[in-house]
Amino acid sequence: MSHAPCFARINGSRGLVTRPYLRDRPQAEPHLFDTGHFALEDELQPIAPLIASFLTSTSAAGGHQAA
Repeated sequence: MSHAPCFARINGSRGLVTRPYLRDRPQAEPHLFDTGHFALEDELQPIAPLIASFLTSTSAAGGHQAA
């Protein structure tokens, strides 16, 4: 497959395990925050710009990242 769907994973370091996702998506940019499962509720201010940036970059790329 030459293209893969865009993928954003932002979670708390005490939440779900991130390493398997990084193994499967080596081009991923991990963003870990010192929170539990509800990272967005705990860290909205630093996470919101990451989401906005992801949406801007993926819409500019037609919704795909090079695999």
